[in-house]
Amino acid sequence: MNHIAKIATVALMALALAGCTATVAQTEETATSPAPTAQAVGTDGCKLVTTDKEGRLSSPILDGGERAGASGPAILDADGNITGYQVVTGDAISAIADRFCMEPKKIFYRNGWRPTEYPTIPIGAMLLAPSF
Repeated sequence: MNHIAKIATVALMALALAGCTATVAQTEETATSPAPTAQAVGTDGCKLVTTDKEGRLSSPILDGGERAGASGPAILDADGNITGYQVVTGDAISAIADRFCMEPKKIFYRNGWRPTEYPTIPIGAMLLAPSF
């Protein structure tokens, strides 16, 4: 076998093996990867904080930062977790819900209100997390 034929044979074998190895690795990786799951997303692109049947939060409440309609301070517990919000003049339930990635109706119900009762929300402390 001449020198050029040997080089061509080695190159062809390397190419064939590289293709097989990549396919096997991809198949193994695909087989062990979990299937993606759908997640509820808030208007700011954050994952919505929901509650289970017992009323426990699905994730910690995060503060997306002050904004028009939600410029009051967050209320924290002794461990630094957000448990509430201090409503200030000019706040709107939709902006507060967006800021903390929650549904407005959940905030209303957690505070013992009904959405139709308050066209504007009362000034003062508002619960965001369950209080048990």
